Parts: sequence; structure tokens; C-alpha cells
Amino acid sequence: MLNKQRIWIALLGFAAVIFVDCTSQEYTSAKLYIQQQEWEKAEEFLIKAVDAEPENPEIPYQLGYHIYGVQKKDWEKMNQSFDRALTIDPNKKILGQEKTV
Repeated sequence: MLNKQRIWIALLGFAAVIFVDCTSQEYTSAKLYIQQQEWEKAEEFLIKAVDAEPENPEIPYQLGYHIYGVQKKDWEKMNQSFDRALTIDPNKKILGQEKTV
């Protein structure tokens, strides 16, 4: 009986970790399009992901870097996206680098 309780507690804990760490379908799709270098689709889904996850600083960072920076060379929009990411969380580490103001 005690083993069943431990198993259930472990499963609930595992499910909670998965649920908390989930990203939106839009952001997942955007990351796949980035990997496939399908930039128009990546931009479309990154814009949708910003609306789906407004508190995720990674999304405007990805939008600024991949779409407005590397692809479109639109430095103003790139900087606006980076500013938005920093406004959401100035201490968030993105791509292994600490981005602080």
C-alpha cells in the first residue's frame, strides 16, 4: 500500500513538472520552423507565441534575433523585441548568456 502511494506521489510530481514547463503550441511550432529555416512560418508562429505566452522573454528574443536581426536586418524592430524581452525578465538567461540591463 505504501509503495502505491509513493508511486502516485512521484507520478503527480512528474506531471506537475511537465505541466509547469510546457510551452505553447505556437512557440513549439515556431522553434521547429526556425530549425527548418522556414522564416516566414517561424515569424508567423513567433508573433502568435508572443500573444500566447506574454510573460516568456525567450519569444521576443527569438523574434528579434532570428527574424528581425538575421533575416530582415530590421535593427529597430530587433531592438524593440530585445527591449520587450528585457522588460519581461531582465535577469533571464537566454541561449546560455545572461541578458541584463
